[in-house]
Amino acid sequence: MFKKPVKPEEVYEEFSSGIKSIFGSNLLSIYLYGSGARGEYIQGKSDINFLVVIKSEGLKFLSGVWEYLDKWEKRGISTPLILTESYLSSSLDTFPLEFHNMKEANDLVFGKDLLENIIINDNDLRVQIEHELKAKLLSLRQGFMNTKGNRNELIDLISQSLPTISAIFNGTLHLKKIEIKGKKLSELYTAVEETFKLRNGLFRDLLNVKLAVGKRTTSELIELMEEYMTAIRSIFRNVDKM
Repeated sequence: MFKKPVKPEEVYEEFSSGIKSIFGSNLLSIYLYGSGARGEYIQGKSDINFLVVIKSEGLKFLSGVWEYLDKWEKRGISTPLILTESYLSSSLDTFPLEFHNMKEANDLVFGKDLLENIIINDNDLRVQIEHELKAKLLSLRQGFMNTKGNRNELIDLISQSLPTISAIFNGTLHLKKIEIKGKKLSELYTAVEETFKLRNGLFRDLLNVKLAVGKRTTSELIELMEEYMTAIRSIFRNVDKM
């Protein structure tokens, strides 16, 4: 009987054991990242995300994960992100936002801390954030039209877009030299609203839609979605001027 853990830490041992048996001496590091590392994991709703760093020689053992994937999925563990150390170091300019966010919020489960001393170039980060915001704004507009005002589809659009937007916000605040007191989404959203002069509570309201907290009418969801798109447009314009 597989059970979703109350806390991500409950699966550290079994996940690490499986990864060690696959990669052996080629294993360098295991990290928890994502909502679990931010202290926002919700049992049964959140995925547990692990980054695994290996030596290049370990790539020939990738198929070893197959026997574990079904068991991990039942425990709420997503297919791990497996990178070589050389891939990580050579990709900081290609995926600056992703590595910035991992560096800012992670829990080292095993091995040496390879993320601690990585350096993300701010210009690389700005270019990616500008691209991501522009793409997300277009995606939100297209998605909004495709909902045709259907309540459930509006909820899905908000729910599916928030994780990406939240990841973008982390990097955006870094570029603005804004320090967040903690790792939680509530603190991130408050900082974004204050920095870009948005309505206080806008992103909390969007998060509540995702978490099914309270119930909004279709007209309220449409109004919230329109405010959401306007906010992203405003943030993009600000970043574009940096």
